Amino acid sequence: MDDKNYCWVNLGGWTNSQHAIEQISNGGKLLTDSKRGRIEAGRWYDVTLQVAGDSVKVWLDNEQLFDTVLKRDHTKGIYSSATINDATGEIIVKVVNNDDAATTARISLKNFAPSEARVVRLAANDGMEENTLQQPTTINPVEQQLSTADDHVMLTVPPYSLNIVTIKTS
Repeated sequence: MDDKNYCWVNLGGWTNSQHAIEQISNGGKLLTDSKRGRIEAGRWYDVTLQVAGDSVKVWLDNEQLFDTVLKRDHTKGIYSSATINDATGEIIVKVVNNDDAATTARISLKNFAPSEARVVRLAANDGMEENTLQQPTTINPVEQQLSTADDHVMLTVPPYSLNIVTIKTS
């Protein structure tokens, strides 16, 4: 384990509605295992952790909550999906980059002529960055117009970003 690969047990997380084992793998956050559960304020709990390599077992007051193996994150890269909004005729493309390197995507539109395109983007500086009560806008949506060509739209895809592209066609 190091500062880019570790795990923790979250008891009474998500507004005191569940317990979980969360982990950081190669700098990105993963939910390894979870179950519904609460923690009562002002009550003493006995917590037992047993870690052997990638195996993690957790007991709360002698009741086993988790017996799991940490996940290996080999899923760095670009992921996308596309759909057409039948009501408006707009093409919607979602592109996620969970890698630490930026890239460029060419959204090919065979049989469609894009007349206008815009992206709404959420981007982080690293896989660990998140909004907090003290800094609620660390990651916030940014909207940008994109250039269109005869049959495609070019998109810059920053690292650690979610990009929702809406394309109007003529």
